[in-house]
Amino acid sequence: MSAKSMLLPMAAFAGSAAFLIWQHAAHDPVRQQATLFRETIQMVTTHHTEARARAAAATKDKAGRGSTAVPAEASRADIDLKELAKAMAGMRNGMPDMKAMLKLQKTILELSPEELSALITDAGQLDLPAAEKDSLVMMLIQGLAESDPKAAVLAAAEFMQTAPKSPHNMMSYPMRNAFSSWAKKDLTAAMAWFDGAVAAGQFENTALSDVNEQQTQMIGSVLKQLVEKDPDSARQRLLALSEKERSAVLANTNGFEKDEASQKRFSELARGILPEKDQVNALKRLAEQVYSKDSLDGVTRYFTAIEATPEERKTLASGVADSSIRQRTWDHSTDKPNMENSTKLRTWLSTEVAADGEAILGKSLASSARAHGNYSPAQALALVTELHTAQPSDELLLSFLDQSKPKSNLEAWQTLAGKIADPAARATALEKLAKPAD
Repeated sequence: MSAKSMLLPMAAFAGSAAFLIWQHAAHDPVRQQATLFRETIQMVTTHHTEARARAAAATKDKAGRGSTAVPAEASRADIDLKELAKAMAGMRNGMPDMKAMLKLQKTILELSPEELSALITDAGQLDLPAAEKDSLVMMLIQGLAESDPKAAVLAAAEFMQTAPKSPHNMMSYPMRNAFSSWAKKDLTAAMAWFDGAVAAGQFENTALSDVNEQQTQMIGSVLKQLVEKDPDSARQRLLALSEKERSAVLANTNGFEKDEASQKRFSELARGILPEKDQVNALKRLAEQVYSKDSLDGVTRYFTAIEATPEERKTLASGVADSSIRQRTWDHSTDKPNMENSTKLRTWLSTEVAADGEAILGKSLASSARAHGNYSPAQALALVTELHTAQPSDELLLSFLDQSKPKSNLEAWQTLAGKIADPAARATALEKLAKPAD
């Protein structure tokens, strides 16, 4: 790849979702690597496809002028797996070397599915530390999934069976993604393989848990396709699982947020197979996902689509408020919680859950300030003070103070408590602040 052709994918990655997720997911190395590999593979695939099209056009033009030269195809013999593993080990230590990463992806994507499958087998037999081998195989599987998701699933399953220490946590992520892609192309074949693999013990639960995470995550990755093809069959499949496993499957709401018909199908499934205590949690997760995709207006339409009850609205609105404020406290967010976006959220809450909106807002602001170091309790205190000045509300102050656990500058918190209009509630809040924080 020329220096010029490298510029486009490198520049694209610098501002991509993968880069932001890579920054935010540093606490989860497996997810971080998998996200990084998948996003850059997809990015380079697009760029590489365009480059190949230009090369094919140039070859055709040369052929028209009498040239018979044919570009050499990549072979797995050209790839030094140990060098790949070494380069990938460097990616785990800080921001990855973009030139090295893009070179790796380009090389992988030039292989045929058959060559790449064989390369995965070769990688599984290398004498390398387990972490390096697992990372290498994971990246190769994700590359294979771009061209042949079925082959990627089979390769991942084989590696998980033959590895000395079955790397389920490392492999399950790319395996699920490939399985989902395969199901989109041929759901019947993908599920037939899955059911056969389960019967053969491929996904046997070895953990001391009531939930078989591997099985539930695999089913969750294709849940939308199952429900769209045959809702009754999907329902029966899930009813064959334990209650806890059903809840685990419905934790995956991916795809259901896209339109109101899908949202309604999900709500009907959740209400039909989950115990009452778990139904609202499933609906709340989808509400948060709808918000991330389609803002507060989208959540209002979601409430209508699923015919949310008043009690469901309260819980779902609380989850959306938490999600809205939490997302604004992430390191890469340029729109921190402020008067403008908090007032917008406040107005929405007053419309959707009028009786509880102020308490929900206060709780969400306090919780986000406690949970994220880049949004401090002092910042939340200042914002709540400003919100109260604009529109006085005992409910806002009481909820905020009840959820807060100040450990310094107590005078500022006492000043806020002093603004509570109700004498008894004010006295209780001040008494609580006088006690040492836990």
